[in-house]
Amino acid sequence: MSFASEEELKAACDNVNGSFWHGRRITCIPRSPENSESASRKHRNSPSQPTSQLFIGNIPYETTDAELNNIFRGMDNLKDVRVAVDRTTGWPRGFAHADFATVESAAEAKRKLQGATLGDRPLRIDFAQGYSRKRGEGGEQTSGRDRRESEH
Repeated sequence: MSFASEEELKAACDNVNGSFWHGRRITCIPRSPENSESASRKHRNSPSQPTSQLFIGNIPYETTDAELNNIFRGMDNLKDVRVAVDRTTGWPRGFAHADFATVESAAEAKRKLQGATLGDRPLRIDFAQGYSRKRGEGGEQTSGRDRRESEH
């Protein structure tokens, strides 16, 4: 979407930020075209540093924990898979994190999962950068394997 001025962009963003659309909370952060393009180019051109955590993005909202865990079946040194859930609505946010015992195990899993799809959507797999397991940070809660283990 394009706006004639920075003021129109900010006003439109302020108008929808925090609202809900089809049960999903909208977060709007205004970016000028120059900043948006350079940030997007920077992200695409700079590979993230390997960590023992993977970010799994573009997950269909209706994906079950079992379906997500199934793509990690047989992966070495997998410790945990967590689907991000909006703490206000309880709905999945469309991404997850997977923890591995070692950076090497995460790198191998990333390599194996390149090109993977879930439903009809190609998954975005990358190393998680700056992710914290602290509950509630960034509006994120966990579900999946860690929740199931705590129930048993």
